[in-house]
Amino acid sequence: MNQIGNCERLPSRVVHVIGDGRAGGGTTVVLTLSSLLAKRGIAVTIVSQQDSFLTDEATRLGLETLGLDFSHRSSAPKLAFQLRTYLARNPVDLVHCHGARAGLPALIAQRIGSTKRVYTVHGFHFRSKRGLWRELARRTEQFCMSRAEATVFVSRSDREVAREEGLLEKAKSSEVIYNGVELPSLKKERPKAFDIGFLGRLHPVKNPVILVDILTAMRPARPTLCVIGSGELEGELRRQIIKAGISDQVTFYGERPRHEALEFLAQCRTLALPSLSEGHPLAPIEAMLLDVPVVASDIPSTREIIDDGHNGFLVALPGIPVFAQRFTRLLGDESLRQSIAAEARRRAQTAFSIDEHFERYLRLYARLIGPPAAPGFAKEGRTSERA
Repeated sequence: MNQIGNCERLPSRVVHVIGDGRAGGGTTVVLTLSSLLAKRGIAVTIVSQQDSFLTDEATRLGLETLGLDFSHRSSAPKLAFQLRTYLARNPVDLVHCHGARAGLPALIAQRIGSTKRVYTVHGFHFRSKRGLWRELARRTEQFCMSRAEATVFVSRSDREVAREEGLLEKAKSSEVIYNGVELPSLKKERPKAFDIGFLGRLHPVKNPVILVDILTAMRPARPTLCVIGSGELEGELRRQIIKAGISDQVTFYGERPRHEALEFLAQCRTLALPSLSEGHPLAPIEAMLLDVPVVASDIPSTREIIDDGHNGFLVALPGIPVFAQRFTRLLGDESLRQSIAAEARRRAQTAFSIDEHFERYLRLYARLIGPPAAPGFAKEGRTSERA
């Protein structure tokens, strides 16, 4: 039996459920956490979008997978039935849901036996919605928190949003666990080939089209841009690049496996993160570990990562002239770029350690499962909130 402390035990089997199986921060977190659990002898199953990047990558790593169709939110009842059927046939100690797309069907499903449920919020995006859609999304988050035995926020700013929106009071327990980052083994250091990098989905919340305005604002300089990622805004971004006459400055690499994406990021002198909102993004932390200074939008989550002017730069949106000025300054001053990179690496190594991330989750799992129940006795739940 896996032991932790004197009176707690680790789960023997964990199921991770994440609806979006595309390459990205949430996918990386689930793969990393699952791999580390497997190394500790804990059986892991990843449930995600069928035939997705995540299920393919998990299979490559030797992890068990279950592919379902999460593409339509209206399918939540069907998914709940499929999940409950799987769990009835394959008893587990703990189900860990990541995001509302996975949390809604997984937590609709009736709990089987003593199985515990953890719900991790990877950023709140419902605030960008309007009217009925906003309220439906807010209530979905509320439902997930009320059904799980523990809710995890990946940033303090997310937990504050939950408090402001009246969600936190529904959570049985809550705590903040920052995403940890572990870099894969990369090829030996390559020369810098690009001035600015962008790593992420080409999605409205990531705000990638602003990159065209930033490059235009940097004229007469013509910095090069490396775009690593894909998404629904790729067509619009390409059209705007052509319209602005900067096609020769931009290289698209599309969606790549993480190690390939980071190889390209390592070849960039700086990273742009102009997001409208984030939970706890991995890209800037990965850049910090690769000695690539970050210029990011000044939003609550990035303030927990970057100390403006010390280990990177923050820019209030839309801030196009300021973005352009920060990049111009970094690209024109090698000593500044090196000093920012050194401070950023120290910050990332200490604050966002993969070891701390993993141990925090292990302690949470053990606390929920607790000691083996004595015959004839039921264990009572407990409500708590941890920083």
